[in-house]
Parts: sequence; structure tokens; C-alpha cells
Amino acid sequence: MLILILYQNMLTNIFDFLLIIGAIQGFVFIIIPLFLKRKIEKPVWLLSGIVLSISLNNIQAWLIAKKITTPFLFIENLELPWYMLATPFFFAFIIHFLNIQHKVKDLLKLFSTLFLLEICARIIIIVGYHDKHPNAIKIYSNFEEIINVLIAIYLFSKAAHIVFRQNELFKEITLLDDIHWIKQFIILGFFIILFWVMAVIANNYFPSDTNHIIYYYPLRLGSSFLMYWIGYQGLIHYNLLQDRISLRKRIDKEEQSTNHSIKEISDEKQKESFKKIENYLINHKRYLDPVLSLSVLAKEQDISISHLSKLINTYGKSSFSDYVNQFRVERAKVLLSNENYKNYTNIAIGFECGFNSKSTFYTSFKKFTSMTPNSYREKFLNKKNI
Repeated sequence: MLILILYQNMLTNIFDFLLIIGAIQGFVFIIIPLFLKRKIEKPVWLLSGIVLSISLNNIQAWLIAKKITTPFLFIENLELPWYMLATPFFFAFIIHFLNIQHKVKDLLKLFSTLFLLEICARIIIIVGYHDKHPNAIKIYSNFEEIINVLIAIYLFSKAAHIVFRQNELFKEITLLDDIHWIKQFIILGFFIILFWVMAVIANNYFPSDTNHIIYYYPLRLGSSFLMYWIGYQGLIHYNLLQDRISLRKRIDKEEQSTNHSIKEISDEKQKESFKKIENYLINHKRYLDPVLSLSVLAKEQDISISHLSKLINTYGKSSFSDYVNQFRVERAKVLLSNENYKNYTNIAIGFECGFNSKSTFYTSFKKFTSMTPNSYREKFLNKKNI
């Protein structure tokens, strides 16, 4: 019997030591983001909330186990349910990490309100019912814990459904992070919740101070390790994710700038090619050839028909036939408005300018001048005679 008591005391001391060390590490983790040379984003605060709630719960559990409290009943029984906040903080972190907060309802405010209500309920019981009903606090504590276990199960189930079943919501994030560590955490989290359920059941069927320690200390150590691990992993992955997002944006911006420069260089070359073709048409008066075609000009310029067509469409702002006919019309306008050629018929001038039919000449002339060749001729010759 003495050996068993010594063993339990040794085990309790080990658990106490690990709880305190874990709580200290938790507080250190919370301080670390304050020294990072970057803006502290909401997901980092949520990670800190996870670790803080577990650390405060462990410190409180150790103080209560060691009976390090004031002699006032009100303070002794005011055991705050810090552990209740861990899973809401975790769920909120998940949806913010995956950047789907606009698609999934953030339940942090709701459960923070519930946390305050639980505190108020405990205060009411302590003040109003403890003297008349000494077991009221214990009964309430058991009820409160069952409610909080159900909340944890609900939030972990909702997080698991999102991560494992709704990955179409966060495809962009999976390109930057495989979120395998989140999946692992959710699976391990369900085991921790299972241990919690077993501890609640055992505590209700075998109520004693010794068993309470045995049931809950392993649970607290396991959940602490898991929460500190998610805090550590989450901080690393989130910072890495933000770096990759920022890096990708910068690379895309630089590549766009580079592509723009390349495009500008390419455009300049294309313009030079077009100008060369245009000079060839004008200087060699190739537009006066009535049988000039796209294929003939492409062969003369030693380029493909498709490339020539694209150059004329892009920089000439028209089809090949309209582009060539513009030069022919301009030539016809000069001859029609010159008195030296007033004795020549309109159609003769049209043919001389490269048109191969009367209809094509009249249609093209009106298209580019909004006048018939005859009207144009009369207008300008009459002006000169006035």
C-alpha cells in the first residue's frame, strides 16, 4: 500500500513538472510572434489563443491540485473553463489558414460568449446555491464538461468535413501547402477527445481525488502536446505560406513586366516588318498591279501568307484588299482633282490606279471618301474654276 502511494506521488510529481514546463513553453510561444519582423496576422493570434487557453488551463489545474488558493470559497470554486476555448480557436485558425472565412461561418464569437456564460453560471451557483447544496458545483462542473466535450466533437467534425471533404474551397492553398499536418492533427485530435470522453465517464463512475488526477493528467498532457504541436507547426506553415504567397505575387509581377517588355520588343519588330512592306508597296507602286494578291505579295516579301495577313490586319487595321485599295483610291483622288486629266473618264482613271473593274472602283472610292468618283471630281474641279 505504501509503495502504491509512493508510486502515485511520484507519478503526480512527474505530471506536475511536465504541466508546468509545458505551460511555460506555451507562454514563450505566445511571446515569440511579438518579436517577428512582420505584421501579426489574425491566424497567428488564433494560434496564440490555442496555446494560451491550454497553458492557462494547465496552470489552473496544477494550482487546484496543490490547493494553492485563497481560503475564500468563491475563489476556490471559480474554476474557469479555459480548455473550452482551445477547439474554437483551432477551428477559427483552420478556416483563416485555408482562407475560406468568407465561405465558412466563424464560430469564435459564439463560443467566446458561451465561455463567459459558463463563468457567469458558475458564479451564480457558488454565490446562491453552494451553502444549501454543497454538491451543486460538482454537478454543474460535470454538466459543463459534457457540454464542452460535445462542442469539441462538433468543431473537430466540422473541421474534418472541410479539410477532407471540401477541398474545392481552398484549391489555391493546396498549391502552396499540402495541409497534411492539419489532417494529422485532426485525426490525433479525435483520439484526444476519445480520452477526454473516457475520463469524464470514469470521473463520474469512480469519483475520487486520486482517480481524478489519474484520469485527467494524461489527458491534459496529451492535449497540451497536441495543441503546442499545432501551434508550432501552424506558425511555421502559416509564415511559410505567407512568404510563398508574397513571393509568388512578386514573381508574377516581375514576369508580367518581363513579358510586357518582350511583347514591346516583339511589337517593334512587327511594326518594322509592316513598315517595310508598306514602303515596298508605295515605292515600287505595287498597289497599281490589278492582279496583286496576298499570296503574290507574301512571296515577294519572303514571308508566310498568314503572317502577312496578320501584320496587315494588326497594323493596317483592315483586310488585305481594303488596305491595297486605300492606296489606289488615294492615287485616284489625285488624278480626279487634277485639271490635266479632266478629259479622261473616271473608269479609265480607276483602272489606271489598279482597280480591275468599274464596280470595285466605285464601291471602294465611296467607302473611303463617302463620295462617288464623279461627285468628287466635280467638287474639286469646280473649286479651282471659281
